[in-house]
Amino acid sequence: MNETEVRVFLTYTDRFDRIMETFPVEVRTQPAEELTRLDLNQQERKPGWVSAVVRYFNLCSEEHFLHEQGVVSDAIFAEWTEGMRTIARIPLVRATWDRMSEQYRAPFVDFWNALE
Repeated sequence: MNETEVRVFLTYTDRFDRIMETFPVEVRTQPAEELTRLDLNQQERKPGWVSAVVRYFNLCSEEHFLHEQGVVSDAIFAEWTEGMRTIARIPLVRATWDRMSEQYRAPFVDFWNALE
């Protein structure tokens, strides 16, 4: 990793951590295979949950763009992608994506849709 890539990685990891702190505790403490079982109606009642998901989409879109531009390596992006794949399984994340996806660039939409 070069210096720029290290700086980007650390910055985006910090942003990810701050966004995840706003996700409901159930999301942060469940094993990945249990995330698909979270009740959609229960999730929608959590204050700030949808805005946290939108902030997460924005972060992922930026990460995707940085990878497209060659700012981050395939190895780093593969690591980020695995995390995205896990979070994409959460029912409210999928439902929010269905409502919000048109706001994002087509290459990112195609990428995100292929995660499932």
